[in-house]
Amino acid sequence: MLAAVSHLPHLLAYALVHDIAKRGNAEQLFSYAAGGFRDFTRIASSHPEMWRDICIANRDRLLAELARYQAKLAAMEKLLRGGDAAGLENLFNEAREARGRWLKSSS
Repeated sequence: MLAAVSHLPHLLAYALVHDIAKRGNAEQLFSYAAGGFRDFTRIASSHPEMWRDICIANRDRLLAELARYQAKLAAMEKLLRGGDAAGLENLFNEAREARGRWLKSSS
């Protein structure tokens, strides 16, 4: 469970920040980053040594979650390539509703 809801988000945040930072126009990209980027990547400020150890210790489960997430990204890429606005909106709506239910139940 932790691989899905804790470890994977950390891996994704670190990957996104690292990707942006290594681009030739990183300074420009970071200058356009606002609240969404800040919120999504906040956990990339966590201690690298601790997350290195967590990722290695739980690598099998984390790799399974990463594969599952990559499949979701591939499905989203297919929607984008196909210009499937309705499919994207449906996916976004389902995700938004799921997050709303989670927030409501955790209050």
